[in-house]
Amino acid sequence: MNLEKDNRGLDSTLREVRVSVNNNEPLALMHFGDFSLLMSSKDIVTLMSAHKIIPAAIAHSCGAIEFEQQVVPVFAFNKALKLQPTLSNTQMTLVIIQYDAYIFALCCTALEKIEVADVHFFAVPLSMSSRKQPFTQLAVVNKRAAGLTSAALLWELLHMRHAAQTIPRMKSHELIQGAC
Repeated sequence: MNLEKDNRGLDSTLREVRVSVNNNEPLALMHFGDFSLLMSSKDIVTLMSAHKIIPAAIAHSCGAIEFEQQVVPVFAFNKALKLQPTLSNTQMTLVIIQYDAYIFALCCTALEKIEVADVHFFAVPLSMSSRKQPFTQLAVVNKRAAGLTSAALLWELLHMRHAAQTIPRMKSHELIQGAC
């Protein structure tokens, strides 16, 4: 069998895909140290300093914060997108995210606003695909790859990591979103 002949039809370049977010909607680029994620700023409720974390006995979390008279679990991911019980020294920004009637926080090293017009999205190559990553598209921003995600996809990841059941439902739906 001639493998060279069989592989000639395959294109090894990344192909640009259409963006799945509204073009007028800014994205938030969250840096986690070893990886980055892009998400709609509409999914973000607000930002907070990691100094406000309080110890909590919430499974799979690295602590909690008090927000809107509720205890909100705080999660930290490593490069393999596994939950970490502690924060690294660089994870000083908390991004509070709302999904449906749930609210949770992620720790990151930095957050910046990105205009969608400046970003080109690509389908995740087969060699990078995994069932346990919360994105199917990526973009190259500041010479780093960033996965395009959403609150719903992050919720699914927390569910796969058995952390979603520890997140309480919000008492009030009257949160102002779009902190970025």
